[in-house]
Amino acid sequence: MNTIKRLEQFLKPYFPHIVIAFAAIFFGCGVGYMKVSTRPPEVDIADSWKLPKWAPHQPSISSQELVLLELWGEDGRVRSEMESESKDSSPWRLIGIVQDGETRIAIIEMAQSVALLRLSVGDELPNGAEITKIETGELTISDNGKELAIQLFTTEEG
Repeated sequence: MNTIKRLEQFLKPYFPHIVIAFAAIFFGCGVGYMKVSTRPPEVDIADSWKLPKWAPHQPSISSQELVLLELWGEDGRVRSEMESESKDSSPWRLIGIVQDGETRIAIIEMAQSVALLRLSVGDELPNGAEITKIETGELTISDNGKELAIQLFTTEEG
């Protein structure tokens, strides 16, 4: 009996809160029951989207004139075809240089496969040449005693 009196004394200041909590739980259960017991509204599943009619693009005269202009010099497609014909048939090409602190690694793309090689100074290239130096944008190799510098980016003069 003494325990019940102490519990009543302890909970007396919280009595309004307890009543409100029980009322909220009772109200929530009532609303939840009503939601569960009612049928959901019917959904209109008819396709009501209005899509525009497709019409092929008709370029205007000004855009056709822009296509004919050589804004950047000669036609890029012709230049890339000329470059590919002028290249020697090397089994590899330099496509990038990666630097991590002082360590530089040359990224080499093989001509006949999609394999990429990561080579550093002292490694051999597929044609037997040895990498002697890797600089920013430049790879120096020793091929049969000749030093060759391969530029990552070529500069056009003219």
